[in-house]
Amino acid sequence: MPLLAKNTSIPLKRLLRGRYLVCGGILFCAIAVSIYCVWMLDRGFEITDEAYYILLAKNADPSMYYISAQHWVTALIWHITGSIYSFRAAGLLILISSAALLAVGSYRSCVKANIIEGDRVSLVVVIASAIVGSLFYATTINLSPNYNLLASAAAYSSAGLVLIGCSCSAGTVERMAIYCLAGCAIGVEVVCKASSGASTLAILIVWLAFFERSFLRSIAFAAIMALSSICFAVILLMENTTFSAAQQSLSEGLALFRIVQSEAISVRLIRYVSQFWQYFSASLTAFALPVAVCVAYAITGRVMFLKVAVAALVVILLWGRHFIGGWSNGSTLSPPYAVFSMLLMILIATFSVWSRNLKSATLFGGLVLLPYSVAMGTGNALFTQVVVTLAPWATVAALLAVASYPQSVIRDTVAAIALIFIVTISLQIFTSGDRPYHMAEPLRKQSKSVVLPNLGKVKVDVRTAEFLQEVTGAVRKCDIAPGTIFWGLYNIPGVALAMDAFPATTPWLNNAEQANFVIDRQVNLLREPSVIALNDEGRGEMPPIPRKLMDFPAGLKFCGAATFPYANQRIQIWKRG
Repeated sequence: MPLLAKNTSIPLKRLLRGRYLVCGGILFCAIAVSIYCVWMLDRGFEITDEAYYILLAKNADPSMYYISAQHWVTALIWHITGSIYSFRAAGLLILISSAALLAVGSYRSCVKANIIEGDRVSLVVVIASAIVGSLFYATTINLSPNYNLLASAAAYSSAGLVLIGCSCSAGTVERMAIYCLAGCAIGVEVVCKASSGASTLAILIVWLAFFERSFLRSIAFAAIMALSSICFAVILLMENTTFSAAQQSLSEGLALFRIVQSEAISVRLIRYVSQFWQYFSASLTAFALPVAVCVAYAITGRVMFLKVAVAALVVILLWGRHFIGGWSNGSTLSPPYAVFSMLLMILIATFSVWSRNLKSATLFGGLVLLPYSVAMGTGNALFTQVVVTLAPWATVAALLAVASYPQSVIRDTVAAIALIFIVTISLQIFTSGDRPYHMAEPLRKQSKSVVLPNLGKVKVDVRTAEFLQEVTGAVRKCDIAPGTIFWGLYNIPGVALAMDAFPATTPWLNNAEQANFVIDRQVNLLREPSVIALNDEGRGEMPPIPRKLMDFPAGLKFCGAATFPYANQRIQIWKRG
């Protein structure tokens, strides 16, 4: 049965039934979360990760060392936007639109597979859920486009387009165009994160093999998609640099990266398995009762077990405060135990729906695996990377909430679990603002407007505003010109933004070994005046300045010091030459 009858004249009593309240609740969450993300766009200024992304977008120099060519894409976005607020807004729109595309493709595939009876309200619910899942990204960092955000959005878009192509009745030429667009999205993902693009492409090829009308068609369309992704990546390369320059930058970027991350690929894959098992077992431990009761329902078919599972789920969520998101001490993200457990509950409870045939199982299996495909290659903890790509999981929950069931009570109970799933994600997004990444104060206290050079207005807390004033004072004291070469020692690209300085070859230096690596390969920069910023990282002791930066005829001039409130980092600013 469809979730809502096509007849629009529905009695009030029917509107008050549980499934309609579920629909309204999910739609409300999507609207509320979207409004919250718009509210947070102009709030906060942190001097590490996001500053690195913005510097790359502003200064997309082809000689940079990199392992991700994200700046080939983000530079274009920055050219269109031109301010930190608009740049973040672009990231928000990219996430929402790509998640909606994924939802539409998934919904149409389920309608074609007779899992869902076509219904506009059901489609709205799936789109709203996907949007909430995509905006879970906001619990990690603000929404400036970067390799993680773009890889996630590209995966959503390519998956949605492939599912639309497989489920539509358009002619061969139109479907070829759809698969070409999917290939272009994969091209963006490859450019931003090559391992993710390859993993996502593998999922899409499997879908084509199962969903296309013939084996030859699936091979042809897979080849078109792969070729389109390669061509689009090459176009991005040629528009930004040359092949030889890109090859050199990538080679040296990998060498620079290995100074910080020396983990071999085999060791990394083993770590992924270990981390997956750790949070899988931790999730089952925390939510053992509702998961076990869902298993009992799947075996016996007794709806009472499903109702008990819902009640136990709510109690555990409230008792364990699993609705709270954000960063613990600014460096550790709350593990997604609740999110993963609820997805597992829904999949167990609806096993007979999504596993009714091999095609359905392949569809839902691909959606479940999509966040992991985007996570491939990450040096971070696996779950930290998965949470930035949650739109597929939210889509799965919504699809199974609006699917057809033999009894309305089963549908309503599954829909209730899906609603709890979406509400929990929404609450984690809202509460993450109290523990933002690498910031000392909650976002609600970031209310003092400041103007950053060539970035526009941003709202910060009082101590961050004082920090920016101190940096401005140092710039004035030493008459540091905009675009001066910047050496950030260490991990302080945001200081370059505050000074309107230009990072030396790469905007992110994490240690002295990396700094010496860059200096040895860019000796021409030593002949230019520059600014050096030293960060004590809250330890009360400044790092040493590399010797080659000290050897300059005009010497060094101390310009001033500033304290960034997160971890009370004291930063000295020196002018060289």
